[in-house]
Amino acid sequence: EARQSVLIMGKIHNLMIKHYFLMKTSTPYHFAFMLFALFGSSVHAMLPENTTIIGTVENVAVDELGMLMAARIDTGASMTSVHAEIIDIKRGKNGAADKIIFNVSDHNGNAKLLEKDIERWVRIKKKGNAGSINRPVVTMNFCLGGKQLEGHTNLANRSRFKYPLLIGRNVLASGDYLVNAGKEYAHQGDCKNTSS
Repeated sequence: EARQSVLIMGKIHNLMIKHYFLMKTSTPYHFAFMLFALFGSSVHAMLPENTTIIGTVENVAVDELGMLMAARIDTGASMTSVHAEIIDIKRGKNGAADKIIFNVSDHNGNAKLLEKDIERWVRIKKKGNAGSINRPVVTMNFCLGGKQLEGHTNLANRSRFKYPLLIGRNVLASGDYLVNAGKEYAHQGDCKNTSS
């Protein structure tokens, strides 16, 4: 067994070197699909006990909304993003944080109005030469694969995308996840107080 583990880890090391220049970051998420393709269920035995394997699409519970949202798990995105209709921005007084009022809807048409502090603004480059756009960032709470998480989330117009929620590396890194590119919906809503 020890010899087999050494051989497997050797293959993984060689694979990492071979594909290093193809990856945006050295985190394991970007070559997870290669591990599953090569070793299948053997990967489970090599993972830390608290690692949760998830698919490329998952039902994620959003605590503030009390609902499940279909989410794209994107290891190439640095920050999590949610589709939101911005209603108003309230400027803070006497050093208080600005607040934003926005509306979020799930795939069933359930909607909820939220008001949150704006943590910061982030500039996102548009595709091609279309310039960039500033997006407000708020803190939101999620449940993914049975783990309760908190993370910065930018509010965006994701109407042209299939999934209203995108889970990026900032949330994935805090939950010790490994993404299986060959699987979707590995977890079917593991949180309470959510509507499906």
